[in-house]
Amino acid sequence: MKKASKRKDGFFEWFYWLLPVVLFIFQAIFTSNSLNQIRYEELAESVRNPFWLEYRFIYDAISSNVGWYAILLFTYKLLGFGLFGARYVRLVLGLISLICLAAILKKYLKRAAFVPLIAIGLSPTILYFNTLSAQFGIDLQYLPICLFLITKTGSNRVSNLLASFGLGLVSMIAWMSYPAFIYFLPVLVIFFICKNIKNKKHLFVGFFGFLLPLVLSFFYIKNSRLLLGDSLGHFGLFRGGGTFSFEANLFLQNLKVTLENLFLRPGGYNFELYRAEFSGIYPILTLLASFLSIFVLWRVKKELRFPILSILSVLIFNVLIAYFSQDPYGGLRRMTGILAAIYGFYTLGWFFVSSLKQGGLRYLGMFLLVLLPLHHLLVFGPNLSHLADPSQFAERQWFALAGSPQQSLASMLQTVQSTGLDLACRDEKGEMAECRYSEIFAAVEGSCLWNRLSCKSINGYDWKTKEFIPLNVDLWNTHYFGH
Repeated sequence: MKKASKRKDGFFEWFYWLLPVVLFIFQAIFTSNSLNQIRYEELAESVRNPFWLEYRFIYDAISSNVGWYAILLFTYKLLGFGLFGARYVRLVLGLISLICLAAILKKYLKRAAFVPLIAIGLSPTILYFNTLSAQFGIDLQYLPICLFLITKTGSNRVSNLLASFGLGLVSMIAWMSYPAFIYFLPVLVIFFICKNIKNKKHLFVGFFGFLLPLVLSFFYIKNSRLLLGDSLGHFGLFRGGGTFSFEANLFLQNLKVTLENLFLRPGGYNFELYRAEFSGIYPILTLLASFLSIFVLWRVKKELRFPILSILSVLIFNVLIAYFSQDPYGGLRRMTGILAAIYGFYTLGWFFVSSLKQGGLRYLGMFLLVLLPLHHLLVFGPNLSHLADPSQFAERQWFALAGSPQQSLASMLQTVQSTGLDLACRDEKGEMAECRYSEIFAAVEGSCLWNRLSCKSINGYDWKTKEFIPLNVDLWNTHYFGH
């Protein structure tokens, strides 16, 4: 019996740890099907802004997500530059996140960890956000990593202290990558303090790691005053560009957008998913069963009230911040805390029904909750097939000149290496027309720099002098060229 039990446990271990790899393959398939176009926001966040950081500047106050830019700059300098390199960085980050999530679920749910891991790993919204070169939804990738690091703190061993330092470091990088990570910060801080309340050394090391990226950024960036905000105070580090307005109509409008994006029609700024996260009747039945399970858990399992309240606080914090924010470019990318909270409740709901004694209620609950990953599997194909649909946000000035964005860039790189490159836009009549140079200049010059190519001058047509002039970052830093 013991040998049979060991074999069974061994099979469980092997199969369970294969799941993150399988889910990673699903994400890789999704990402590989998205390489036919690149959006303007992706160019700005994954090409132009890391290129500016190379010269120790940020492009402007809204281009202040320096945690993301620093990771990309390090990657480009180490491995070279590719137009879609940021998507592969997110792919690797996603694998790390899945492994950390699997470890957390296994630690607390044991064999019940399978279904929540599959449901979260196949989340249509997360799969979509992870295909973007911009950092939308990256807070959802960092969250499991931070939770995993918290579980590794507690004792005075060097490895545990390093986990505390890593937690602080990763948390700040995540927050400096995407402001929506703030939804998770209060809960992470509370978890960390509760785990290390009797060990002040961990608290100090974690706080030091948390401040380090912020301090280094202000020392490294020459125009770091822009991190504090622009003249209007709308943009800057940890701010997404929206403004607070405590109006009931604004709250209801943001609620409407969230419900539409989650249940009906995905849409909004750079969110072009075909089938919604909880589309159809299956997920609704799952959510009803999950929330009913949470209600019962609250009554019968007092030790689980703390995690229930923690998840609820993330949801409420997200609502208070995002629903009273006036942002023309909002949408589900601002509501990631709500999505994380829903999956948190789902995980607790699965834990509850799977722990019930054998019987009809247990099987009914498990059936209803399994409908969610089943739904995700069913919509994976349609979402995948529509991923390459032309985006209304796609860049069409410079990166649609050849068959694909990569081919367009390759053609310009061939030109700049042989004769130099003159950038100019023309209208339908063939006459000179004003257009943006900053993104294409960063892509071409960045390719030359990070891929160690021998390139000649990159020039742009200047409407002030009516001639071509050599391009450099100072033309934008001094606002000779507009932003």
